[in-house]
Amino acid sequence: MNCTRLQELAAAYALGALERPEAVRLEALAASDPDIRGEVDAFLAVARHLVGRVIPVAPPAELRSAILARIRSTPQLGRAPAAEAKLESAPSPEVKAPDLSGFRFVRPDEAEWVTGLAPGLRTQTLATNVRSNYAMVYLELAPGATYPQHSHSGNEELFVVSGDLVSEGQTLKAGDFFHSESGTVHHDLYSPSGCRAILVTPLTSAVVETARLGLRQVGRKVLSTLGLGDKS
Repeated sequence: MNCTRLQELAAAYALGALERPEAVRLEALAASDPDIRGEVDAFLAVARHLVGRVIPVAPPAELRSAILARIRSTPQLGRAPAAEAKLESAPSPEVKAPDLSGFRFVRPDEAEWVTGLAPGLRTQTLATNVRSNYAMVYLELAPGATYPQHSHSGNEELFVVSGDLVSEGQTLKAGDFFHSESGTVHHDLYSPSGCRAILVTPLTSAVVETARLGLRQVGRKVLSTLGLGDKS
């Protein structure tokens, strides 16, 4: 007899729910085995504690047999064939399409990326609000790419989604976040193995920074044409 079966029998015995032959067998085993005796006594103690304040009422001797006989003679009711057929032929309830007005969903791998002005940078604009001066941008830096030094005209937050990003001497991994106060200077951001991140910045800052990067790029091309500066 395994431990689980013994506990089931001991619990049923303590509650008086065992058939008499099983109860006699369990009592015999308990009389010859101290471990079984201890198991049965433990369940008896729990049962006494649970029903200690209940006034026992002895049911008629024939009541238990009558209940069990009634259970055995009660047929199990199944679903009528006609009802089964009706359910199978019933049309499926119409599923109403949700109202998506006022919502916009963006899946980065399906949306269009815009090549950034810095080498190895591309972006997707997730949201902008002119009145609140707010922009949320999804950006991606290729492995080894660097975003040039820039200053912040407003508070800026960045959350790294994947990859790695080195900022102000700190290496950020997926799940890391940093906040930049207005007026701070952000030195070059470098991504050793490439990264994706969500940037939240004032819309005016995004416009100004994009313009600056554009002017720098135009300036490099002019200098290169004149044979001056970096020709790359």
